[in-house]
Amino acid sequence: MEVGKRLDWEKKMMRQQHHHAVRRYCIDRANFWAQQVERAELRRRYPGEQEWASLSSARCSAVWGLLIELESLNPASVSSDEEWLELVELAVQTAGTPLSTEAEKAVSWLSWQHEIALFSRFLDTLTPEQLARVRPVPHRRILPDREAREKWEQLRRHWNITTHYWYPLHGPEPPHVGVFDALAFERFVPGDVFAAILAEHKVGLLLDFSEFNPSYEVDPELLDPIGWDSERYVAPTTLEWMVYSSHEGSVTVSGEWLLPAIRRVWPSCDDYPWGYSWQRSASGFIYMR
Repeated sequence: MEVGKRLDWEKKMMRQQHHHAVRRYCIDRANFWAQQVERAELRRRYPGEQEWASLSSARCSAVWGLLIELESLNPASVSSDEEWLELVELAVQTAGTPLSTEAEKAVSWLSWQHEIALFSRFLDTLTPEQLARVRPVPHRRILPDREAREKWEQLRRHWNITTHYWYPLHGPEPPHVGVFDALAFERFVPGDVFAAILAEHKVGLLLDFSEFNPSYEVDPELLDPIGWDSERYVAPTTLEWMVYSSHEGSVTVSGEWLLPAIRRVWPSCDDYPWGYSWQRSASGFIYMR
């Protein structure tokens, strides 16, 4: 390889590594705050836990909004490091979080400012040596609007999704289906366990449709199947199974082989039906054995 071409190739690889680094940072931060939300929700009747849950949720939303913008970037589309850093800076400026009440706006704004300051510090201290050690982030692609509409229509028809909601919130009970409490599902079938089940069955890329987020084509390693703040539908490209999670705290697992696989890793799943967490929260702590 000629020296000039090799230098160009090395610079492109460094920009790709930089993209992996900023995505990895946001994923780790979002996962940290999501865990804080879960822990606070489990203890929400204790003093201060509900406030901590709200703050943690705002921080998680702030980082997730930034991650969405960063994942829409393509380092191969620019020809210089300066152009790439300008794109990253633009992503920071255009990222946002969903807001509703004035109180939520105040909390979200402060959370956003703090997370952006931490992200900027991370960018300023990132060295070439650190970039070289960054573990590549698995595939996750935002589906263009037309492709997202086409794939959603295929999923909707295949699973008879006739409204914004699905079973148990709407429609008859489908075959091969189980409905569980969302907090319990997150506790006993976290993302890495779910990904291991899919790897065992050689499942490839997944479709991820969420109420408030972009539609994705995603590697199972990056997937948390529960949509805490929205209706969410996850399925393979073959559409042979589906996981539906609702804002109301339910998780529906459907599929001839997926439901038995979930039961194998979570033998006590039937002890945690939809509503388990809310029915047992009066004591201030939800015990999950």
